[in-house]
Amino acid sequence: MRTWATSGLWIRSAIEQGLAGFVDGDHFFDLLAQDVVFDFIITVPNYPHHIVGRANLIALYRGYGSTFFLDRCYDLRTHHSPSTSTVMLEYSSEGRVVATGQPYGGSPRPNYPA
Repeated sequence: MRTWATSGLWIRSAIEQGLAGFVDGDHFFDLLAQDVVFDFIITVPNYPHHIVGRANLIALYRGYGSTFFLDRCYDLRTHHSPSTSTVMLEYSSEGRVVATGQPYGGSPRPNYPA
């Protein structure tokens, strides 16, 4: 079975790159605030679109490799608001739904060329 350690490599890389210089931490989850908010544009059935809290994100990613496998993350955009100490990351991803082998993609800008 694929795990977060192997399947999540692309997303971890994108997030770590996007947060570089804004946060401290050596491990992916240590980079995230306790009250982190993740909003997903995911086309996998029954996958949540909104997660609040680092503990909830860790629980979601625990089964990551059994849901889908990423082939790549690209088109990273970082938005920082110094007044609210907020960093927003946008990125596109492509992969496969593990259960069906069907491709999927997620992008905040669906018409933006890859």
